[in-house]
Amino acid sequence: MNRYLAREIFHVALLGDSVFDNASYTNGQPDVISQVLLRADVLERSVKSSGEAFGLLAEVTSQFEGQYRRAVSACLGQNLPLVVCTIYHGNFEDEVFRRRAVVALTLFNNAIMRTAAENRLMVVDLRVICNEPADYANPVEPSSIGGAKIARAIVNAVTDSGPSGRGLRIVTV
Repeated sequence: MNRYLAREIFHVALLGDSVFDNASYTNGQPDVISQVLLRADVLERSVKSSGEAFGLLAEVTSQFEGQYRRAVSACLGQNLPLVVCTIYHGNFEDEVFRRRAVVALTLFNNAIMRTAAENRLMVVDLRVICNEPADYANPVEPSSIGGAKIARAIVNAVTDSGPSGRGLRIVTV
C-alpha cells in the first residue's frame, strides 16, 4: 500500500463579474455595474404602471439571459466541468433600493438557475453564501470575509465527489 496520498490537481478558471469596479478598464464603455449586475437605471426609472416596470425588467433580463446562455454554451464547448454562480444581493444601505435590487436580481438569478438546470450544472449560490453585512466591503463587492466564504464554496464545488450528471446541484459553504 502506497504511504503517500495521491493529490489531484485542479485548474479553475473564474469567469464573470467579480471585478465590479472595472470602469478604469473599459475605455469609456459601460462598466459591469451599469451593464449587468443591477441596471440601476431600470430600478430608478419612472413608469406609468407596474406592467411597464415588469416590461422593462423583462427586457433587461431577456438580454442578460441570451448573453448568459451563449457564455455557458461556449464554456461547455471546451468539454471541461463547469460550475456557475448566482449573483449575490449586495449590501445596500438604502432599504428601498436594496429591496428593488433583490427583486431585480431574482430575475437574473432565475435565468442563471434555469440555464444551470437545463445543462445539469452545479451552482454556487452566492445569495446564500454572502448573507451578512460583514461579507461586503462596500455595497457590491465582497469583503475578505465574504471572499473567504466564496473561496470555500468554490473549493467545495471543485472537489465535490458526489454523483455527477444527476442534474442541478446547489453548493453553499
